[in-house]
Amino acid sequence: MNVKEYFYHPTICPLPWSGFILEPNGNVRNCSISAGVLGNIFTGERIEDILYGSKNLKVREDMLNKIETPHCRDCWGREGKSDKLLSGSNRDYFKRQINPTEIIKIVEDPKAFKLRQVDLRWRNSCNLACVYCDENLSSTWAKEKNLKIKAPNEIYIDRVKKFVFDRIKQLDNVYLAGGEPLIMKENLELLELLSKENKDVSIRVNTNLTNLRSGIYEKLLTFKNVHWIVSVETIGEYFDFIRYGANWGDFEKNVKQLKEEVIPIGHRITFNMTWGAICSYQIFDAVDYFIKIGFYPNGFFINLLDYPAELNVNALKLESRIKVADMLVDRINKLTNDSWLLTCYKTMLKHIDLTSKHNLLPEFKKYIEDIDGRRNTKGLELYQDLL
Repeated sequence: MNVKEYFYHPTICPLPWSGFILEPNGNVRNCSISAGVLGNIFTGERIEDILYGSKNLKVREDMLNKIETPHCRDCWGREGKSDKLLSGSNRDYFKRQINPTEIIKIVEDPKAFKLRQVDLRWRNSCNLACVYCDENLSSTWAKEKNLKIKAPNEIYIDRVKKFVFDRIKQLDNVYLAGGEPLIMKENLELLELLSKENKDVSIRVNTNLTNLRSGIYEKLLTFKNVHWIVSVETIGEYFDFIRYGANWGDFEKNVKQLKEEVIPIGHRITFNMTWGAICSYQIFDAVDYFIKIGFYPNGFFINLLDYPAELNVNALKLESRIKVADMLVDRINKLTNDSWLLTCYKTMLKHIDLTSKHNLLPEFKKYIEDIDGRRNTKGLELYQDLL
């Protein structure tokens, strides 16, 4: 297989031959949007056995036979659309990120595997309890709910660390998420080793940007190829409510510091925004603010919040949906240059259901009431115009 055949192959994705994601619950998948679980390290399975095991072997065999494996149905769905979605196909992305001249040497062999990409979410450690998150991805959520999430088995985590660290020189791409990646000690260990052995690696870090003093932020500044993905969708009092545990004033200082320190050294910054009922039109204020302080329309990735259903934008009453749709139309008409933000706005507009009078407004109100009751916040006052 040559490079052209590889890029135009209808089903091959490099990840089953070269990467994995480790989730906080111990699950191992091909990637973050993969539908299938390959194994779980907390049951005692070794990461090597999972990646070389029968489930991943079947994924590779299907791809080589041009079968759209169910594990990857999300990518097939995204690629089958005639228009761009809010987030593109992982298959397309990693074909470009993982060295094609190296990967084509092994993708014709269904039994082969050579690590080149890792997505490491070691545990659910997080200093925030964002309104739409849960205890599986936030230790702060678990504490608030008084839930005892089983602590990760450190022996099994150490096995994954050894597997990755032993192959540190061959990594093309590293993705750090969580939880909150800037507070996880494993990430500092990983970055220290990469700094010595693989300084040119491409690093992406998805962070709430509320803690720049753990040592991890400073270490990332020593690399030349870093993509900062900042999770935020509102500003001011809405930010304080949604990103519970954070303070808008502190975050504002951090994002300005990030811009001043990383843009001059060639790092990239984008904003990862989650759009739903809790930021149905407030998200526009955030976009406007970040553009005002010097960021560009291609730096926004807006994801649709579908779960829980009462936080979907279509949970709102029809009057509110029409208001948001009108705002989107106005913004689309004012964006004269093609950009990813324009694509996001168009897809958001398509997502709004303006035909149904049905809504989940009582459920949305109850969700906010429950949050207020536990946290002594004033969400009902913030969202009174929607209720």
